[in-house]
Amino acid sequence: MKTKQYFLCAVRDIDREFGEGYAKAHPELLAAVLEVAAADYRTAIRIKSFEEQIEYSIEVFEMAVDRVINAQRV
Repeated sequence: MKTKQYFLCAVRDIDREFGEGYAKAHPELLAAVLEVAAADYRTAIRIKSFEEQIEYSIEVFEMAVDRVINAQRV
């Protein structure tokens, strides 16, 4: 989603919750909602990065275990 879409969705959601024009009349609420959305996005990116790191670590561990098992067979 692009910045404009986040903005428009936040305005729509605030107006649905509090009434038409509320977001425009309360820019501090709009700013807070956008800050929360940005923090949520950053958290999602970090989680994805951690997941990728964990998957890689598991692959490396599995390869090491396979090498040990194969070395014991010889």
